[in-house]
Amino acid sequence: MHLQPPVLSEDAKRLMKGLGRVMLVALTFVLLSAPSGPSPPTASTSITGGHPTERTFADSGVMFDGDLITMSGVDENTAFTYTVLGVYGPNQLFPSGPGATIPGVTDADSFWREYFRYFLHYQVTGTPRPNLLRIWVQDDNWCSCAQDLWSSNPTAFYNDFDRMTYWAHRAGMYVVPILGSNVAPAAMYDRSSSMYASRIAFDRELMAHAESDPAIAMWDLFNEPDSHFSTLAAYRSWATGLVSDLRSATTRPFTIGHIGLSRGFGFDEATYRAYNDISGLDVAHEHAYFSAEDQYLIDWRAQWARGLGKPYFIGEFGYNGNGPYGYWPWFASKWGAAGVGPSAAMVWYGAGRGPFADYPYFGPLPAYPADSSFDFTVQVTPSSSSVIAGQSVTATVSTTLTAGTSQPVDFSASGLPSGTTATFNPVTCSPPCTSTLTLSTSPTTPTGTYPLTVTAKGGGVVRTASLSLTVTATSSCPNVPTSYPTTTWDRVWCDAALINKLADAPDEPNEKFDNNWMGGIVGGIRADDVGFQSGRTLTVPTAADYQFTVGADDGIRMWIDGALVLDRWIQQPYTTYDVTALLTAGDHPMRLDYYEGQFDARVSFTYSSVATADTVPPAAVTDLAATAANTTSVTLQWTAPGDDGMIGQATWYDFRYNTSGPITDSN
Repeated sequence: MHLQPPVLSEDAKRLMKGLGRVMLVALTFVLLSAPSGPSPPTASTSITGGHPTERTFADSGVMFDGDLITMSGVDENTAFTYTVLGVYGPNQLFPSGPGATIPGVTDADSFWREYFRYFLHYQVTGTPRPNLLRIWVQDDNWCSCAQDLWSSNPTAFYNDFDRMTYWAHRAGMYVVPILGSNVAPAAMYDRSSSMYASRIAFDRELMAHAESDPAIAMWDLFNEPDSHFSTLAAYRSWATGLVSDLRSATTRPFTIGHIGLSRGFGFDEATYRAYNDISGLDVAHEHAYFSAEDQYLIDWRAQWARGLGKPYFIGEFGYNGNGPYGYWPWFASKWGAAGVGPSAAMVWYGAGRGPFADYPYFGPLPAYPADSSFDFTVQVTPSSSSVIAGQSVTATVSTTLTAGTSQPVDFSASGLPSGTTATFNPVTCSPPCTSTLTLSTSPTTPTGTYPLTVTAKGGGVVRTASLSLTVTATSSCPNVPTSYPTTTWDRVWCDAALINKLADAPDEPNEKFDNNWMGGIVGGIRADDVGFQSGRTLTVPTAADYQFTVGADDGIRMWIDGALVLDRWIQQPYTTYDVTALLTAGDHPMRLDYYEGQFDARVSFTYSSVATADTVPPAAVTDLAATAANTTSVTLQWTAPGDDGMIGQATWYDFRYNTSGPITDSN
């Protein structure tokens, strides 16, 4: 759906001349009947979507930096297009609906400042509290104005865009920019055309520019493009390609504003999935205009959304009774209660069911809250950890400065299971910075999986991140290594006394190794009171004496073929020991036990064959004879002796000749 653009002023017409013809779009609506269908769902299932960024979806809201934001709001057709044309004030919302103008504004900054002040008012008077604006950035129903300005003057374009998102953020609003509209030229639906390629370039550059913009909730790649296609299969093919062409440009969620179930392709779950089950499309979408206030029309959609596992965004809705459509309080309330996705009303004026809040409002507007320009994000890595009751586990908390001058932030953790403590090192830092979080459990900590919240607070800004902690029961350290593979050292990690098992990994892939953790985390497990039992099969090519050199800080024990050959189970600085053993050719099981008490940690292992002295010379050659000779060469013949007397085989011979006298040791 798209509101008809208002009549342009002469100034606006002159500005638009040459940028594209104006298209006036008639409004069409479909009254949904009451088809038979499945029973309404009875269970509430959390739905998540999006990509692994600071913005993910959950139920009817979006997780922004760990905070659940319930999303609901309204659409805006023309305001951004007017600003890129240099015409400030006209818009479709404020103060009084389509064709309205905000007076007294002279540029993009002053216009968006006053525009979003209206939302400050309705955030006080309206239910649900508005915090979402779905807005046409590139409106092909009107002109290619945004893309044209970006091509000719990207600085001016980005100024218009950035001032919009800046004031949206100041007002606590999130923005869904729309990047295309249904009456675009036919070439826009041909992925091999130059027009399509230029649009993709524009979209990708804008996404990259706004990647860290805190006001962007998601990108609406196109508004109602399904209206161009005669079959759902043809639309799905094009939409899949569009998503693929843009997906690598951003980590932000994607949606496409379908006409959807009222398009005529069907009203059932299969049609819903055909529209929305597209790889890389994070948020399902539909535009809903009807008048039947029947709960099953909500319940079916909610059931389909939970089945697909994606949030369901009603990007436009309106009451479509006998006459012009208008705001629909019943739908807004019921969809919010369904808890499956955000919603945005097409208009706020009433037409049969009443307006939104006290719309339209012409009174004084609230002032903006004080500007807190400092902002940052926080992330925990890894996002899930497992620990045995009584042991500890660590994670890295990273902060990134996203706006303003860095200020100190303090870290804390909540949601801890009983008997568990959380410590941060450091407990305070200034973004960008990192802190090591150590979660220490007790033997009495109950087993289970616990959702923890890590909070970073400073400069008037609070940001959170999630961490899942799984506590498992204590198990015993094995008495011997669990295996002796030929390709790796199989390590079982335990406490320093080798009583309580901590982990089955990491193993050591290298036959010869030197693991020097110094004062850091040993094996990614913990810094002190840790050790391992390990086994590996060594294959030696020949029978010989072999020298093994092992080193440890602290204790070390070594077995060869089941026999203990070294036992230095003591706390000590890094010390190396040599052990010589006669081995036959073939396989030999090796076992190394190691523990780290406290402070620095290191363990090493290497070996090599021992060279033996060769004391028996070859036997003397007794039958050397010249069998042929001429002026340039001579042929010699003899019986070859062995390496040791007549045993073995000599590896080389020393020939000498002299033309001036007998051969001696000196020549």
